[in-house]
Amino acid sequence: VVGLSAEERDRIFRVVMAVLHLGDVMFDPTFDNNEEGTKISSECQESVDALGKLLEVDTAGLEAALCSRVISARGVQTKKPHNLQQAEEARDALCMGLYERLFLWTVWRVNQSISTIGFHPAANDRARKKAGYNHQHTISCLDIFGFEVFDKNSFEQLCINYANEVLQQLFNEYVFKIEQKFYEAEGINWKAISFPDNHETIRMIEGKPIGMLQLIDEECMFPGGNDTSLHEKLYGNMKKFKAFSVDDDTQKKHNLFSVNHFAGLVEYSTDEFCAKNKNELRQEAIEFIRSSKDSLIQILLPPDAATASGAASSEYFTKLNQSGGKKKKKKKPAEAASTRAHKTQKLQQRTVGAYFKEQLLEAMEFLRASEPHFVRCIKPNDYNVAAEMDRNRTVEQLNYSGVLEAVRIARAGYSSRFILSEFAVRFRCLYEGRITAKKQSDYKKICVDILRNTGLVEMDDWQVGHTKVFLRTEAYSTLESKKRERLYDSTALIQKNVRIFLLKMVLYRRYQERMARLNKSRVPEAPKEKRVAPEPPPRRTQKYGSDSDDSEREDDDNDNNEPERGERANQAEGFDLNNIDVNKIVEYVNQSVQKVLAVSDPEALKKVVSDDPVLVAAPICFLIFFFDPKLFLNMLGLMLVGGLGFMFLKEQQRANTLKMQQKRAKKAKKKAKKAKKSKKAKKFKMGQKKKMKDYESDVADEYEELKRRRTKRTQRARQRRNSEYFLNGMSLKRTNSGRIVYPEK
Repeated sequence: VVGLSAEERDRIFRVVMAVLHLGDVMFDPTFDNNEEGTKISSECQESVDALGKLLEVDTAGLEAALCSRVISARGVQTKKPHNLQQAEEARDALCMGLYERLFLWTVWRVNQSISTIGFHPAANDRARKKAGYNHQHTISCLDIFGFEVFDKNSFEQLCINYANEVLQQLFNEYVFKIEQKFYEAEGINWKAISFPDNHETIRMIEGKPIGMLQLIDEECMFPGGNDTSLHEKLYGNMKKFKAFSVDDDTQKKHNLFSVNHFAGLVEYSTDEFCAKNKNELRQEAIEFIRSSKDSLIQILLPPDAATASGAASSEYFTKLNQSGGKKKKKKKPAEAASTRAHKTQKLQQRTVGAYFKEQLLEAMEFLRASEPHFVRCIKPNDYNVAAEMDRNRTVEQLNYSGVLEAVRIARAGYSSRFILSEFAVRFRCLYEGRITAKKQSDYKKICVDILRNTGLVEMDDWQVGHTKVFLRTEAYSTLESKKRERLYDSTALIQKNVRIFLLKMVLYRRYQERMARLNKSRVPEAPKEKRVAPEPPPRRTQKYGSDSDDSEREDDDNDNNEPERGERANQAEGFDLNNIDVNKIVEYVNQSVQKVLAVSDPEALKKVVSDDPVLVAAPICFLIFFFDPKLFLNMLGLMLVGGLGFMFLKEQQRANTLKMQQKRAKKAKKKAKKAKKSKKAKKFKMGQKKKMKDYESDVADEYEELKRRRTKRTQRARQRRNSEYFLNGMSLKRTNSGRIVYPEK
């Protein structure tokens, strides 16, 4: 078992059994020369013999070690007997010292077996590492006492709760440092966050020169120190601390005081404080144990009583193991007596409270130099029964183990934390817009907008870091409440619309069933007329202004607009440059000249010329032809070309105008068709509403008819029964509610 041999395990069990037998040793008072003394009672002789056999010591020296002590003054040794109380205190001190040294040796032996002892660090590492331990590969487990509160709390509960206060302070510092590093990495202003601190309570217990442990040690050093005077000292010196309180009416009369620990208020009783704080392990008892023939029992207690309390146990056992267990040379009697007196005096200056404080501070130094991990164990019930949890017991453990204090530390800062994208998705219903973020900065802006829209105050309620959103508990509750309200409103709106739609569907189905019942058969729907598209008009020869107009015409007005379309097409035909008829041109000129010759009135002539500009140019052309025929031919060619070009442009403009008119007509037809369709849909909708109203009216009429028939049937049945009872000579009774009670036949 962890490197221990069978012989070593047997020795451990024998020492434990010896401690149990030593606790059963009793004393009887004696009087010698009017001086009170003690001796071992004969009733516990069996335990004394078992003790001598287990420890391999001579039991004759047990009575001298426990029932008397040697006092040395100026080189003169005097043996003074113990009274009954002093003998019991010496026995208890030997039991505790022997058990403590066995425990320390077991720890040292286990560490040696797993190779954590014997490692010597380098010279540059000795300043921060203790020689003898391999701190680079050490995993230590500290099993703390746990917070204790009983009906009566004494000195041991004060020490245990003091240790829990110190460990809780370490936990607070550790958690605070982790929070501080995390906030700094995220760019959060953490200086505005305050954390709970129990430094005042610790200073009240371990403070110097005035502290609770210091006052208790001072009272134990006085020859006449007692618990009552200790209570008066605590009451007079500890009133300045807020964590200390004494009720003048009740607590002061019964030597009670209260300390407000991190887990709650605890009441202590100063009874036996001085007796429990004193260390009565005497040199005589140590020499008795070291007289054992067993090598392990010999080395458990060192020769010096001042170091027997285990202050340097690891170094002591290591050094003793390296020296091979060799004993030092015996000193002369006078030198040994002076050394013993010095040891005894030094021992009296060391108390249980001082040793406990020293051990605790040493452990705290080791913990602060390491990387601690905290494990909290909660016991659900005191009966070791599965699937059962005692609520009050669990809450007490959470409070006393410091878990609730850790929760307070977490709540003091920003306890709720979300990644930016998760926060944006979780509370997207509170965002006034659509989330289309792709980068971290986009999500950060969305998160800030959500938080500001909800009315939360920055720095007091929330902060946004580089990758996360930090919320206080109240702010997170507000966000969740607003989210629930928004979702509830949206859900109610959706439910309302869905229920209205379903109700309309049910009413319409009932209406159809009603109509089918009334008509005795379902009326088949009339088949819809099939629209057949009209055939497109024949393609015309390609002329100016008629490229794609025929393909865009509507099918509905194809037959009605055929003449109009033909007329427009003729107007848009114009001249074909490839087929110019010269005879028509000559005929046109001849007709124009005859018009001029036929008119004699100047006004009429002016009108004819304005209608036909060719008449103006004709005389000029004849004059030019008469004087210079060649020039006339050139001008005639220019005029023909210019006139044809002008006619072509004019016809092209006319064709474009016609094309625009056709497009406008097409748009107007589409608009009219759409309006017709909308009007038809509106008419259908109004018809459906009218049908629904008619159906509701029919349903109401049918319901009234059924109600009327039922009432009439009920009245007939009642009249028939009344007439039957009347003929039989019976009478009916009515209750206060109006219900008819028929008599029994």
